[in-house]
Amino acid sequence: MPQSLGPGLFRATRYPNLPILQRFADATGKGAFYRLADHGINGAYCMDGAVHHGFETVAAAILAR
Repeated sequence: MPQSLGPGLFRATRYPNLPILQRFADATGKGAFYRLADHGINGAYCMDGAVHHGFETVAAAILAR
């Protein structure tokens, strides 16, 4: 459960009151990709997965230390 807390705060789909990932996408110029939901691609889903793996990488680096 605790390992899901960090990425969970960035999900706009599960926590609509905390759209940090959407704000980050807009700030970095990737808002159009975030809102993409066509041709079998969901930008929010892809960006959420990327953030999740980023948190896993940071956690693994900290634990391996």
